Amino acid sequence: MTPRELLTGKILGVAAVGLTQVGVWLSLIAAVGAFGAATAMTAGFDVSQFLRPMVFVYFALFFLLGYLTFVCVYAIAGAACNTDKEAQQLVAPIQMLMMVPWFVMFAIITNPDSSFSVALSLMPVYGPITMFVRTLVSEPPVWHVLLSIAVSLATIAVFFYVTAKIFRVGILSYGKRPTIPELWRWLKVA
Repeated sequence: MTPRELLTGKILGVAAVGLTQVGVWLSLIAAVGAFGAATAMTAGFDVSQFLRPMVFVYFALFFLLGYLTFVCVYAIAGAACNTDKEAQQLVAPIQMLMMVPWFVMFAIITNPDSSFSVALSLMPVYGPITMFVRTLVSEPPVWHVLLSIAVSLATIAVFFYVTAKIFRVGILSYGKRPTIPELWRWLKVA
């Protein structure tokens, strides 16, 4: 088995578990929501105006794209480090950059069609989170959604390639935590 196959199997297996867990939660919410919707309909309140079926499709799609984008960074840390503490130290600065959409979520929700929100939703790492929020609060043009998906898929392909190279060398190494220049050498060696 190649390192890329091993890495892909691990990542997709955990993604399937995550989607299964989310699916169970959504099924329970749907069951309770159906009872609540029936009660609300008898009271003259239409719940369907707030729940569009495409929200669930976008959720599954952008959950998977976001997961596959973020998991590669964590796989690099797992392969390159020997302890949880080392991995947390390696990933902490990168994780802060990846959290930018959460820090500016209020601006995205209040003005989803601003140039800032559109740019953030089309950027490589930030696209899945930002575009999902934009689809929740507005209806962005279809080409924005498709471009965001395409950019996310390209980002995932590049991340998988880089992660597999580091995973190949890092999973077999043991000792001190590698530095950024050493990780760069691993990319060239693998």
